[in-house]
Amino acid sequence: MTVEEMKEKSKAGAGLLKFVIAVIGYCEVAREVRPKREKVTVLAQDQVCFLGVLRRLFNRFRLLKFLSDRNSEEPKQITCNHL
Repeated sequence: MTVEEMKEKSKAGAGLLKFVIAVIGYCEVAREVRPKREKVTVLAQDQVCFLGVLRRLFNRFRLLKFLSDRNSEEPKQITCNHL
């Protein structure tokens, strides 16, 4: 039954049918979106973890470069604008 058909029989019933159709549409969308939101949350947490690992590795690299440069005649500057 369509909303128009229901309007002919009952205005209140038509409003209720329209609401039920909207809730069903919301549930269908929510069913598709929920797993994607959960995946985004996991990926965001992974990103934070990997950035921490990257920073630690970069700091170790800078230390090794510094120690290597101390032994050479002309020390070289290392810069990283991304971290």
